[in-house]
Parts: sequence; C-alpha cells; structure tokens
Amino acid sequence: CYYVPSYLAPLKPWDAARASCVGSGADLVVIDSITKQVAISKMIKDDQRHSREDEWLGFWLGLRRSDRGGDWQWQGGAPLVAGYWTPGEPRDDVRENCVATYIRDTSLQNWKNAECQRPNKWICEMDMMH
Repeated sequence: CYYVPSYLAPLKPWDAARASCVGSGADLVVIDSITKQVAISKMIKDDQRHSREDEWLGFWLGLRRSDRGGDWQWQGGAPLVAGYWTPGEPRDDVRENCVATYIRDTSLQNWKNAECQRPNKWICEMDMMH
C-alpha cells in the first residue's frame, strides 16, 4: 500500500520524510520491480492535487548512497539491482546521496539523485500484513 502525504504537508529532507513514514508504521517506498515503478509513476502523475509548480518537485524514494563506498542501497539495506534513472543520472556528485522521482518526466526513467537536505515530497509504503 502506497501513501503520499497531503499536498498541504510541508516539504521535507530525506531523513525527516523517512521519519514521517516510520511514524505512520511505514517506510519510504522501495521500487524493486518494473511493476512497482509503473504503479508509482502512474500514481503520482494521475494525482490531480498537484499544482503546476509541483512538477519541479521530487518525491523521495527509500534509496540512498551507502556510507561504505558509494553503492546505492534501499532503506532496509538491500542493494539497488535495477534503477530507473533519468538519462545522465545518477550524477557523480558526492553531495547528492538520496534519490527522488519526478512527475514532470514522462518516461519511466524518472529518478534523479539529489542532496538529502533538499526539501521534497515523499512516498511511503506500508506492508499490508501489519
């Protein structure tokens, strides 16, 4: 089950966005299949609450660069196997260690790495078994 906080919710850096998800019994979304990438992309593009300005905002995913050598890892520690990066991404910028997806991109390749302190929206995922 996926959850995007209210469009009135303040934008948050990655750590605060994750804390918000965890506080709700969820975590930032893990996109580990093309099926989930399609579902998340469609969900945020179809959401009519977005304003024109929102097209330039990202939605934090549960993916960030590890401290141990720069590999990309999901919030649970699993390594990134397949990514859906915007062409030219991820950039090799040591400050851009977190990943967001962007609704303005029309393809399924809509991930970009960004500075973790950048304020963005976010997507939570809750295990339906809990």
